[in-house]
Amino acid sequence: MNTPVYFALGTMQAPNGQLVDMTADFLAKGYWSHDHDGKVDVEKRVRSIPVGAMVALKSSFVSGKKGHKVGMLRIKGLGTVTHNPGDGMRVEVQWQPDVKPFELPVGYRHTISRVNSSENVQAIFHGKPLPVKNQQTTVTPDKPQTEEIVHPLNQILYGPPGTGKTHATMAWTIALLEGREFAEVVDAYDDKRQELLALVDDYRQRGQVEFVTFHQSFSYEDFVEGIKPEPASNGQLNYAVADGVFKRLAREARKIWQAQQDGKADSAPLVAEDTFDESYAAYLDSLSQQLQKGQRPRLNTRQGHPADVLKVDADGTLILEHVNSAQMKHRIGREWIRGIYAKYDQPDDIQQVYRELRLLGGPNVSLQWAIFKGLKDFEAARRPATPNAEAAEIAPLSKLAGEAPRYVLIVDEINRGNVANIFGELITLLEEDKRVGGENELTLTLPYSKTGFKVPPNLYLLGTMNTADRSVEALDTALRRRFGFVEMLPQPELLDPLGEPTDAQHLDLSKLLRVINERLEYLLDRDHQLGHAWLLEVTDLDDLRRVFRNKVIPQLQEYFHGRWGRIGQVLGADFVEVKTSTVQLMPGFDDDLDGGEERSVYHIPLDKDWSEEAFRRIYQTT
Repeated sequence: MNTPVYFALGTMQAPNGQLVDMTADFLAKGYWSHDHDGKVDVEKRVRSIPVGAMVALKSSFVSGKKGHKVGMLRIKGLGTVTHNPGDGMRVEVQWQPDVKPFELPVGYRHTISRVNSSENVQAIFHGKPLPVKNQQTTVTPDKPQTEEIVHPLNQILYGPPGTGKTHATMAWTIALLEGREFAEVVDAYDDKRQELLALVDDYRQRGQVEFVTFHQSFSYEDFVEGIKPEPASNGQLNYAVADGVFKRLAREARKIWQAQQDGKADSAPLVAEDTFDESYAAYLDSLSQQLQKGQRPRLNTRQGHPADVLKVDADGTLILEHVNSAQMKHRIGREWIRGIYAKYDQPDDIQQVYRELRLLGGPNVSLQWAIFKGLKDFEAARRPATPNAEAAEIAPLSKLAGEAPRYVLIVDEINRGNVANIFGELITLLEEDKRVGGENELTLTLPYSKTGFKVPPNLYLLGTMNTADRSVEALDTALRRRFGFVEMLPQPELLDPLGEPTDAQHLDLSKLLRVINERLEYLLDRDHQLGHAWLLEVTDLDDLRRVFRNKVIPQLQEYFHGRWGRIGQVLGADFVEVKTSTVQLMPGFDDDLDGGEERSVYHIPLDKDWSEEAFRRIYQTT
C-alpha cells in the first residue's frame, strides 16, 4: 500500500493582470491549475503529484500584532487527485462537497507545497486540532531513496539583494549533508524556518558546517594557513603556523572520510607522507598549547632519559634540552622525523637506535627517537577504538548509508574577497578529479607549514554573492570554471496581497514588485532588481511604508548613485518630489554655473505617510 501524500495548492492568480481568487472555478469544474507557465520548478512539482494525493485549496497570509506575527493558512477546499496529465500545469480533482473554510496557524506560502508534518496533515485534512505546542517531527522523504542524488561539490547562489539567498543556503546545506533534493528540503521546511535553522546549527555544533564571510581584508592566511603571533608564558611572542577555516574543515572531513574508507575491505590506506603531515601538525599544535600554558612537554629517550620541549618553530622544528644536562639546546627538524615515520610503523621496530637512525641522517638520534615515540603515543591516544568509530558518531545525522558523512563550508559574499589571493594554489584542488580518490588526485605543499594538503570528496563549498555588488562575469575566471552557479531571481508570485481584491485598500504586492523590477531591468540590468524577501512579512500599510523607507529607497539610492530622477522614474512623483530652485552663487569660481539659473532639485519625503493610492500608482500606469 502506497503512503498517502498531501499538498497545499494556491488559489490566487492574475490572468488579466488583476489578482483573482480561482477557488470557485476550481471547485465547480473539478480541477486545479496555476498561472506560472514556463516556470520549471513549479511545473516539476505539479508533475510530481500522484493520483490519489489529497490536496487542499489555500491562501496564506500573516496575522497578529507587530512583533507577534504568525503565518496563517486559510483552507477553502479539500479533495483527491483523480488524474494528472503530466503537462505540469494542472491536475483533475474530486472535491469534497460542503467544506467550510477554516484557518490554521501554519505557513505553506508557495503556490504548491508538500505537507509532510503529521500534525499539519491531521489538522488540514482530517479536522484534528493542532497541539498547543506543535511538536513537529523530523521530516523524512515519504519514499525510500532508491538512487543517489548527485549535487555539485562547489556552487554559488547569486542574485539581487532580498531574493532569499540566505534561506536557500540553509536548505542547500541540508540537501548536501543529507543527500536530499533541494526542492524537497524547501517544501519540507516551508513553514518551519526556525526548525531548519536549528538543524543547520546542530550540524555546525557537530563540526560538519562552517561559516565564513569574505571581505576586502580577508586573506589566504585566514582561509588556509598563516603565521600568527601567540603570547608565550614569559611575556614574549611566539610565531606559529595557524590553520585557517578551510584547512581545518578539510582536515576534519578527510579524517572522517578515511575512517569510513578503513571500514571497507577494498579501501587503500593514505600514503605515509599525507598521514605524517596531518598527524605531525596536530602533534605540534598539542605541544604548542602546553607551552602556552607554561608547561614543558616531556619526552623520553630509548634509554629513559627525559628531555623537555622548549619551543615549536613556525617551520615545525622542535627545540629541546636534556633535563639532566641542560647546557645545550638541540634543534630537530620536521624532515628527520618524516624519514623515520616513513620507514618504521612503531618505535619498537627500531632495534638499534644509534645505528639505524644515523643511516637516515640528522642530529641527535636519541632525541629523534623520543620525538617519534611521542608522536606515536599522541596518535594512539586520539585514534578511535574501531576504524570507523569517528564516522559512526556523525553518521546518524548524515542519513547516507555506506557513504562518509559530508561537510559544508558556507562562504557568504564570496565576490567581495580577492578570490585568487584567498584560495591561492588550492583552487585547483577543488575540482572533482583532483580530490582525494579522484582520477587525477593531487597533493600540494602548503607554503608555511611545508605539509602536503589534499581536498577530500566529502567536502562541499557553498557560496553566495550579491549581484548588485558585482556581476558573475566579473568573478575570477579560475573560480568560475570550478563552481556551478544557481541564479536566485525575485519571485513576486510568493507575495500575498494586502486586503481582498474587492477591498478599497487592496494592494497587489506581487504586481508592485514586478513593475518596479521591470523598470529597474530597463534602466539598469537584471542584476539590479529588488528581491521578494523584503515584502514577505508585510501585513499592513505601516509595514509597507517601513520597508520602503528602510530598504527599498536606500537600495535604489545605491543603485542610481544619487540620480534622483531615475528613482522618480521607478517610483513616481509620490516618492520623489521635484521643485525648481534658483540660488545666487558666489561669482568667479565656475564659468559653467554662475547662479541665478533655474535647476531641478529632488527630494524624497521619507517622513511622509504614503497612502494606498500612492503605492497603487506605482503599478497602475497608463
